[in-house]
Amino acid sequence: MKLDSTVNRIPTVVRVNSVSVGFPNRDGMDEVVHSISFSIDVAERVGLVGESGSGKSLTSRAIMQLVPKPGQITSGTVLLEERNISDSESKIDWRGSEIAIISQDPLTSLNPLVKIGVQISEMLIHHKGMQKSEARIESINLLKSVGLPNPKRTMNQYPNSLSGGMRQRVAIAIAISCKPKLLIADEPTTALDVTIQSQVLDLIESISTENQTAVLLISHDLAVVANFCSRIIVMYDGRIVETGPVNEILNFPKHPYTQALIASVPDLFDTSRERLQTIPGSPPIAGRINLGCSFAPRCTHASDICLTHIPKLEVSSDADQEVACHNPLKRVSS
Repeated sequence: MKLDSTVNRIPTVVRVNSVSVGFPNRDGMDEVVHSISFSIDVAERVGLVGESGSGKSLTSRAIMQLVPKPGQITSGTVLLEERNISDSESKIDWRGSEIAIISQDPLTSLNPLVKIGVQISEMLIHHKGMQKSEARIESINLLKSVGLPNPKRTMNQYPNSLSGGMRQRVAIAIAISCKPKLLIADEPTTALDVTIQSQVLDLIESISTENQTAVLLISHDLAVVANFCSRIIVMYDGRIVETGPVNEILNFPKHPYTQALIASVPDLFDTSRERLQTIPGSPPIAGRINLGCSFAPRCTHASDICLTHIPKLEVSSDADQEVACHNPLKRVSS
């Protein structure tokens, strides 16, 4: 594919090849993520967007080999620097050290019964072989690096004694403790107020730049993705429907779903709108088999072929994007 060309390009950190995820039912398997493929380069920041239930978080869990039971990866591979980690028996060796994740709610990702200092030190002792005293010093430095004002005091506190923003900074400190090659940020600012959201994203961005860490940002907030990422992947019903440079996607979307998603974002400066735009219909039921494009029932550009044939993700003829649509939108010249 065009976007995966290996000529004169930065090395790839993670390559996801045709990964599918399913959940067992009485008759077999309900597939909810369908043959997802993409790659992320060193220090690249990629946004994975879509409505709730589109498969964003499941895709990230598949990369981490943490698909919640009884779900399972039914096909495909995940390569970490060309090393197949899908079949790795020693996932504990790379999980947390080479690929780390920041979850939506740090209160649930942190152990409420264990002090902050112990939780960070355990990562350093296990993955980097540090002694307890050395790990404690490094833990204090990590808490300081993520902007916590009194790291020594924080070391002796429990998660429930911290504010939401402070807990998220602790979660980031744990995630970056081993300087991972890929940082998965799964809606990292959902539970935070706007001011703290900006601070957390600025922190992740500076970490990415300083350590050359690739970031996969999972979000439903297009404004956040636009300011943070260089490339965007749009998912709908467990499939990638469009991908490309963030400026191209947001200014010249090729897929009707992407266009509808962008149009539904409120604009405080557009006084001509009398009401918010919505996407008609309802999202499809996860796991339901579709003969054609699953967005077709909600699409104003759908034709007969959309109802009978699933479109393939292909390079657009007039833009540096890939789109899975039988009737892609035409780029309008200014």
